[in-house]
Amino acid sequence: KFQDVRVRRALSMAIDRAEWDAARFNGEGGGYSILPVPWPYIYETRPTLAQQGQYYQYNAAEASKLLQAAGYSASNKLSFDGPAWYSRNEYREILKPMYDRIPELEFKPRQVDNPTAVQMLNDRAYEDTMNVTWGPPSYSVDQVTYPWYHSKGGVNHANVNDKDMDDLIVAQRREKNPEAQKEI
Repeated sequence: KFQDVRVRRALSMAIDRAEWDAARFNGEGGGYSILPVPWPYIYETRPTLAQQGQYYQYNAAEASKLLQAAGYSASNKLSFDGPAWYSRNEYREILKPMYDRIPELEFKPRQVDNPTAVQMLNDRAYEDTMNVTWGPPSYSVDQVTYPWYHSKGGVNHANVNDKDMDDLIVAQRREKNPEAQKEI
């Protein structure tokens, strides 16, 4: 179900990031999560929500249309599991009500305990979705790219396996000049 780009775009467009930011970060994120992206290592200023592209914008009507085009309806919903420990409250209190606004979606958040969440992440033993955890604070762009996005990264829970991405991450890692790192 998640192989269809229309489904992934619909799930993204069904999230009201300004509402999420207000509920989760008291509006400090400018319309999306303030963490864990180390914006100063990537851009001179943090990008705005409007700069993130159309699929990052909240648009419930378009999310419904995309799901319908992918074969889902109010009577044939895209149903998916959401086990969580770290984001359990956000899943229940913020994300589920947002997804409930889309007739073609049935999001089923469920709480698991911390050891179970860690084991599921490490084993990649989840059917649909899984919350993610970020480690200790990051003080360089390398600390938030290599472990998470390199195909051999230790916490690459999303199973990113892209040679071009690996090459960029390695090049960025080798570059010592912070300004040149931004260009990569």
